[in-house]
Amino acid sequence: RLFNSADGASFIEHVPGHCLVFIPNTANVDYLLREMRKVRQPKPRAKPKEKSGKPTNAFIKYRNYKIAEFKANNPEISQTEISRMAGEWWRNEPDEVKMYYQRQYQEEKRIYDMNKTK
Repeated sequence: RLFNSADGASFIEHVPGHCLVFIPNTANVDYLLREMRKVRQPKPRAKPKEKSGKPTNAFIKYRNYKIAEFKANNPEISQTEISRMAGEWWRNEPDEVKMYYQRQYQEEKRIYDMNKTK
C-alpha cells in the first residue's frame, strides 16, 4: 500500500516482509511498486551430497561413541565442547583402546576397498 505523509513524502508498506519503505519525492513510485510486486523465483536448493560410503577413521568412531555416552549425562553440552573433550580423552587413552577402534576402521576399509574394485 502507498501512503503519503503530511509533508508529501511517500511510503510503501511491503506486507510480506512487514517493512515500511521511505520513498523520496523525486523517485518514480510506479516503477518501485512494479519492482516490489515482481515474483522472485526462489534459488534452487543444492542437492545434499551423497555419502561416499568410506569408513570413518578410528578417532571419529571413538568420538561418536563418546558423544552417545556423554550426551546421555549432559544433554546441554555443545558439539564443539564434546569434540574438544574427545580429543583430550583420545590422547590419554591406552594403546589397547586406540587399537580397538583402529581394527574396526581397518576391517571397514578392507570391505570398502573390496566393494570399490567391483
